[in-house]
Amino acid sequence: MPRALTSWRLAVLVTAGLAALTFVAGTAYERRQLAGGTRAAATRAEQAVRDLIAARASLLSRSVANVADSAPAKRLLADGATGTATLFDLLAQARAQALDADLALTIGNDEGRPVAWVGRPSSEPLGRSDGRDGFSLLAEPLGLRLAFVAPVGRGGDDRALGIVRGECLLARAEIAEDPSASRYRVIAAGLPVELRPPSAAGASREGEHVFIVNAGGAPLVEARLDLSTIPAARARARTLIVRTSAAVLAVGAFVVALLLGSHLPYCRSAQAYATRATAVAAVLFGARALGAVALDVPTWLPIVVSGAATPRAPVSLLLDAGLTICLVAILADAVYLARLSLRRLRAAPTRTRGHSVLAAVTQIAAGAIAGLILAWFGTMLGGFVGRSNVDVLHLSLHPLEADRLALLAALILGSAACVWALVTLYSAALLPWRPTRSRMTTAVQILLAWVAPGILVIAAAAQDRTVAVIPLVTMLIMSAAAA
Repeated sequence: MPRALTSWRLAVLVTAGLAALTFVAGTAYERRQLAGGTRAAATRAEQAVRDLIAARASLLSRSVANVADSAPAKRLLADGATGTATLFDLLAQARAQALDADLALTIGNDEGRPVAWVGRPSSEPLGRSDGRDGFSLLAEPLGLRLAFVAPVGRGGDDRALGIVRGECLLARAEIAEDPSASRYRVIAAGLPVELRPPSAAGASREGEHVFIVNAGGAPLVEARLDLSTIPAARARARTLIVRTSAAVLAVGAFVVALLLGSHLPYCRSAQAYATRATAVAAVLFGARALGAVALDVPTWLPIVVSGAATPRAPVSLLLDAGLTICLVAILADAVYLARLSLRRLRAAPTRTRGHSVLAAVTQIAAGAIAGLILAWFGTMLGGFVGRSNVDVLHLSLHPLEADRLALLAALILGSAACVWALVTLYSAALLPWRPTRSRMTTAVQILLAWVAPGILVIAAAAQDRTVAVIPLVTMLIMSAAAA
């Protein structure tokens, strides 16, 4: 056996090491973020919220100051220029220096009317400047925004020439049926913290950790942390660690299966081949189970039998289709090697009357089994597509929806596995026989023995109108012709 083929052992060690490292690192991170008691976790979340708001406030104050203190902005506003390209370029430059895609800057004249802007500012009016800097919160339907305003220069009557406001997203909104009931949450130290303006603050309830974040000596944000979410956050973190480790093991198991499969041509006996092929199949089943754990889908999908469209069923169907085509590849290789080994022992089907009857029964049985496979495949897909909310007739890749792309990939892999399985079945049915290729009659008889029973089985399965007859018959004829 070539030395290079022993690399599957190295793949096992690398996979085990990476999975262990992932588990240990994830566990250490989870304990660092959520270690200690409830109060300790709440204190870390509070500090994370304060650091977030401080960083956002610093970003806004720097960006706004860069615009408000610039000579071009003062000169253009003093001249009464509105909407000039210079102001837009000035705001775009300040936004580019901030390196924040959520930042929006708006500059207005002395009456508070916007004259230039960049990003996606809120619909809140600027208003007249009172000559003072200040932070505020803007409650928008899509999120809670932190805003900072500053005056631009001074005119002859000691009024500000204009006003600059910077905004950035602080917390995204949880969409509710009533927009006024939207709640704004941010993840801090792995915990969901609700943010709201202090004016909208309600009474503190038992089981909550409430704190106020000040800016400029005045209350700016009230933050509320539900202490009952801490155990759930710990459970989610541990589930994520397990799923990530399972994903590493699943990929590693698939690589090990490929490397083990590369040994198959070098097996010196049928027993060694069967042992190796069984090991490859077992590793593939293990990879399928680990993939199900990593993707949070059923370990063994019920739609394979019933066609039930459960949540995340397209992903499960994709895993099953991938497993099936790998198993069919092993069987196809075994049939091919058996065909080479038995080529001197194969007899002509017309050698004796007994051979003719046995050969005919074998081919008819293969055709009937092929029909059963296709009927099951059509029934399963028909039931699944009928219960699924995925539009399989939408052939465009846009929009990129994971469930739809997984279903399309599963349909392609499943159809390929089905056709390959039929070709393998027909080839296995011909293993004991050596048809006379010079006689067209024999070839036609074999094709009829394969196709006719399959068509009858498919037609019988199509009585409930859940099976598409024409595609399945086409697959049957194509598989018979390929074999």
